[in-house]
Amino acid sequence: GGADPAALIEKLKGRVPLTHLKDMARGTTYTPPTTQIPETANVVLGTGILDLPGILKAAERAGVEYHFLEDEHPQSLAQLPRSLEYLRRIAG
Repeated sequence: GGADPAALIEKLKGRVPLTHLKDMARGTTYTPPTTQIPETANVVLGTGILDLPGILKAAERAGVEYHFLEDEHPQSLAQLPRSLEYLRRIAG
């Protein structure tokens, strides 16, 4: 919704038990307070504009227990395995 996800997670430390991880295509624009973006703007994690390593580090510090992958792209079944591979790669 226009906020910095990592900063928000850290601000809410202890009150964020889970996240929904998704990424947004470069060049996607929206005007807050509208948070709706086209389904086709959902991209494979790590290929869009969100700082997922920073978000995941903030989540770890804040005590987040679960992460759910969210991908509403029409080709989400093809994209999700690539997103999982990205998460495995950055998790070490």
